[in-house]
Amino acid sequence: MSAGGWIGVDLDGTLAEYHGWDGLTRIGDPIPLMLDRVKGWLEAGEDVRIFTARVCPDNRASIEELEECVLAIQKWCLEHLGQALRVTYKKDMHMRELWDDRAVGVIFNTGLRADGVTPSHKPAVLFASEREARMLRVGRVGQPGDIPIEGPDPRSGSLVKQPTWDSSDGWLDASLEAVKKVSR
Repeated sequence: MSAGGWIGVDLDGTLAEYHGWDGLTRIGDPIPLMLDRVKGWLEAGEDVRIFTARVCPDNRASIEELEECVLAIQKWCLEHLGQALRVTYKKDMHMRELWDDRAVGVIFNTGLRADGVTPSHKPAVLFASEREARMLRVGRVGQPGDIPIEGPDPRSGSLVKQPTWDSSDGWLDASLEAVKKVSR
């Protein structure tokens, strides 16, 4: 059952491989991990949309070319996901997540980067492994599988060690062993 709102998934470099521009209708091979994630969301009844700059009218493409691009993306989705998805280049107040290789997640109401990188680009959050750091979901620090060992508390912004996740606010006791178990 959907949690409400929609999930935006970037196409090039996130859902489909990207190795350089090859035209509006040429789409790379699917990225298996992301493809499986999107299939899971769709099976759970989530509203998933392709969020891509390919269909932005500012691309100096004609309306016909943009329509052809949307059809190519929907055909790709039908082939690889089993259904055509809505395609957009705009977010709205109903988008609850954005999965994008270029996005920088920010902890809600803090201005802090969710990946723990400070303006000097030195890590401010330690993770059990690089895999946990890469698996951070944009804008969703504190979800199972995305648990920092120490770092800024998304609720207060202060530095904490081993954030906790309880049933009331969504934090789980995040010992190193817990992170390792979740990441398997």
